[in-house]
This record gives sequence, C-alpha cells and structure tokens, in this order.
Amino acid sequence: MTLGFGVPQVQVENRFRTPNRRTFLVGASLGIVGMVPALPRPAQADGPMAFPKRLVDILDQNVGPGEYYFGDLLMELPIIAETGFSVPVTLKVATKMTNDDHVRRIMVFAPQNPEATVADYILGPRAGKAEVSSRIRLAKTQTVYAVALMSDGRRWGTSLPLEVTFGACAEEVDTFHAAEFLRRQRVRGND
Repeated sequence: MTLGFGVPQVQVENRFRTPNRRTFLVGASLGIVGMVPALPRPAQADGPMAFPKRLVDILDQNVGPGEYYFGDLLMELPIIAETGFSVPVTLKVATKMTNDDHVRRIMVFAPQNPEATVADYILGPRAGKAEVSSRIRLAKTQTVYAVALMSDGRRWGTSLPLEVTFGACAEEVDTFHAAEFLRRQRVRGND
C-alpha cells in the first residue's frame, strides 16, 4: 500500500511498552542498591592493616613503627569524585574523648599524590568529639588511607578506594592548561 507520493506504508511495531509493576520494582531496587555505597562505609575487617611501602616509611618517620588495625575509625568518602581538586572527607573515631581515652592524631594519606600526606590533625580530650571534616586534593584514582592514634597507644586504620574523573596535582593537568592557553593565544592572534 502506498501513501499518495509513491512511498510504501510500513507497519511499525511498538517495541517500547509501558513499564509494569515488576519492571518498576526491579528498577527501583537497582536504584536503591546503587545509593547504598554513598553511605558511610565502616572499616573492612578486624586484623592488622597493610599499607603501601611509601606510607609505611612516612608513618615510621612521623609516629614510629607499629601495627594498625581495622576497627573504630570510620572514613566517609564519595565513591566517585568528578574532580580531584576538592574531595570531601569525614573521619570519625568511636571514643568518649576523656583524659584516659582520646584521639591524639588523625592522618589521611593519598599514596598516588606527589605529597602522600594530605591531612594531619592533632586532637586532645578538649576537642569534645573525635570527628574531622575537610576537603582533600587527589591526583588520580587511588585508595585513600587514614590512621588514628589513641592516647593509650592503640592504632586504628582504614582505607577506601576512590575513583577520580579529573585529577588534581598531576603534571598532565598543568600540561593541559598550558596547551589550552597557547591554543587560545593562537586563535586571538597573540603568538
């Protein structure tokens, strides 16, 4: 059959159905599962923690040798950071912050950064609570490590992987900006 101009009529099949209850529930449950990692993530397991060699050297030099255990230190960090220039991080330690039981020091490390120590906080019982929120810079996708040193000698640690879409602190970022600046100068005729 033709439609007046010699163009044959084509029967189009409707392949897109309106979602039924089952399709909606499956999609909603996948959405909820996708949001769960955005919640605070506790330490991975009990037992001694392993650090990259670079961090072991920094810790030995700054606080002395010792083992760190997963436990009372909680780090909140996004799973994906659009840019590494300002990544929010919150660190909490389960303690009452009394004279006998308080956090002395919290440190955050990014071993793939040019400078691996990205934060170092000194606390005491007068802090009231062992919670620190800040923003850190990350050069690229990597695992971020944190340690907490307690007044009684206990050492807590945790680590979380973080994917960075556009890194900071990296040489290629500066190279990109320099190349873009030169390109704009050529376009303007300011060689």
